[in-house]
Amino acid sequence: MLADSDAGAGTDWQAVHERMQQLRERLEASGTPTPQRVEAVLSQRAAVLARPRAEQVAAVKHTVVRFRCGRQSCALPTRQMVEATELLRPAMLPGLPHIYLGVIYHRGRIYPVIDPVPVLGLEAGGDPPTHAILIALKEGTAALAVAAIEGLMSYTATELEPVDLAEARHMAMQGMLPDSVLLLDAGRLLSDVRLVVNDLPVPAYATDGENP
Repeated sequence: MLADSDAGAGTDWQAVHERMQQLRERLEASGTPTPQRVEAVLSQRAAVLARPRAEQVAAVKHTVVRFRCGRQSCALPTRQMVEATELLRPAMLPGLPHIYLGVIYHRGRIYPVIDPVPVLGLEAGGDPPTHAILIALKEGTAALAVAAIEGLMSYTATELEPVDLAEARHMAMQGMLPDSVLLLDAGRLLSDVRLVVNDLPVPAYATDGENP
């Protein structure tokens, strides 16, 4: 039996049920999450951790070989070149544009020798070419005739001043490094339509020990 005080005052069972429901909802919200919720949270955390930090990207060092073309110091990524070698007298081929100085044979491969100064629109002058930078990419194979090899240098992304593509003299120009060193892209250089002779790119004459 109910006590007299309970019987007199009565009990608001509706309020009791509402209160219990509120407590149940709070417990469920703070309790063990559903598998779907766990997967969503882990995916979000993985995306954040996989995102490289800006300072880490900026600190990555890129290595290039520095050389001189005419009066301009230039650079190419080391991953784009085979090696640098002394430029002996190239064998002349008739009918080639003036930007070609001939061809050389090195370690079983024939390299058309290109004068990058007129191709890039650089200032001529200075010492004559004495070395060749050998390039073998999907765009072609060639030897860039340069006045001197100035060594290796490293740079970070923050040290590269990008060029305005609308103002660049050639699509191979990627930016300016410290000490006014012009960074080039070998693939874009070899894609120049002026290097095409008789509807075929001369760099395609390169071989691996076979006759061209």
